[in-house]
Amino acid sequence: LAARRPYNLAAFYTTTRKLTGKKYDKAFLEVCHHMHGIWKKEAEERAPFIPSEQVTETPRLYADYYGTTLIDNDLYAIKKGHETSPSLVKIDPSGKESMLTHFAYETSSLNASGSKGRLYWSEKLPDERWTMKSDSRIRYIDIDNGKKRNLTTAKSLLFNPGASPDGNKTAAVQYNANGESFLTIVDSHDGKELKSIKAPDGLQLVETAWIGDHIYVTAISDEGFGIYAHSSNGWTTLLSPQPVKIKDFNIYGEELIFTCDRTGVNELYHLTPETGRLSQKTVTRYGAESFSYSNDGKWLYYSSQTMKGKMIFRTSADSLVD
Repeated sequence: LAARRPYNLAAFYTTTRKLTGKKYDKAFLEVCHHMHGIWKKEAEERAPFIPSEQVTETPRLYADYYGTTLIDNDLYAIKKGHETSPSLVKIDPSGKESMLTHFAYETSSLNASGSKGRLYWSEKLPDERWTMKSDSRIRYIDIDNGKKRNLTTAKSLLFNPGASPDGNKTAAVQYNANGESFLTIVDSHDGKELKSIKAPDGLQLVETAWIGDHIYVTAISDEGFGIYAHSSNGWTTLLSPQPVKIKDFNIYGEELIFTCDRTGVNELYHLTPETGRLSQKTVTRYGAESFSYSNDGKWLYYSSQTMKGKMIFRTSADSLVD
């Protein structure tokens, strides 16, 4: 009855009573207690957890911070919540927060180019007429003057930008209507396309990152997420596909860093391209994401769930898992 009439609350309550023999309120509380017991047991099995210190102030109403990155000593993130539409915010070392700009459209995570003093992101632009059609563009903001600019046009269909070490090039993922994906390199000054490399068969590229002259990408296939490298020798597999999700792809020094849910919750992982060494660096109670290291490497910043939303925390690098 409830399945046929999901809009009818009386039918929902009646069905709950028939199935459980209890009133809805009591049945719902029992479900909550049961799930709490499962989650508590799973958390205890993952302990001990790394220590953490909350950086952002707890808001009056629910809010999320994500897409975290750093330039110099300042932290940048995307913030959205009940009181705030999606916005780019800056958080200084004292924890003081300032809003830089609002986002009118759905955006990717932030990618910092410290050498150019820029923050890059891609915007998904819905078609004004066709609900199933959308375009995208890459944009950036100069942190010195706060000006936003378009790097590419709305017709380029580029997503998830990643700046080269010198900031002169930007890598992004390009999707075609036929389902193919490409690793596309554009000039960071005028957005002109420099090169476009087709993904290996069976792979859909997702995120990009640079180390030296090598470009690394995450990609999804029928077997799950994997990590791949492209150089003058073509494509090579760095991490074979696994039935996990990989996101927040970035670099720290000569290592690739990313968020992965291998243990059932999101944690930080490091992958050394030269040796193939993979290591888990965090153990958190409820999982974390959007990891970013301070410039001196002493602190790790990330977003983690609280009762009032995903707040930004930090942990001393000395406290991370070896």
